[in-house]
Amino acid sequence: MRNIRPAGSGRPAVCGAFVRSLVSPHAALLFIADADPGDWPTSSASRIADSQLGHALGWVCEVRANDVVLLDPLGEGVLRADLPSLSDAWKNQVRATNSAAVFLVPSADVDVEATQAGSPEWVSAVLEGHIGPIRAATVRTSVSDQLGAPPKLGRNDPCHCGSGKKLKNCHRR
Repeated sequence: MRNIRPAGSGRPAVCGAFVRSLVSPHAALLFIADADPGDWPTSSASRIADSQLGHALGWVCEVRANDVVLLDPLGEGVLRADLPSLSDAWKNQVRATNSAAVFLVPSADVDVEATQAGSPEWVSAVLEGHIGPIRAATVRTSVSDQLGAPPKLGRNDPCHCGSGKKLKNCHRR
């Protein structure tokens, strides 16, 4: 993976992903958080179908092995969320275009504990039910080659076989 800048983990958020095939060709992400990044465009409408996405120059969204981080133009992590479910169509669109639509919704307006949080249906329901302008933009998006990869085990970690021994004394002999 190239052009990934070091960044802090950012403030916690809830994230969901979906493909906006009925509205535009962009894959999309929705961040729900208390934080409100400055200098972020606001769309003219509250409904997803009517939103006019602005282009946020210099903003980047990194899809890493186990999380998603939204970076400001200085390369600092602003928001971080656990990796949502990403369809093959979503990954293919992002890898082909290097961009995704990103929506920001304040957590005060949303029941983030709802069932299936992060699913495409939940994302659509949040955006369609949100009252007031949606903060939205198209940003450069990178998908790590390590997407979804399990973390590497260190030699002093418990062995994956469940023996209770350290890895170095069990399966790494």
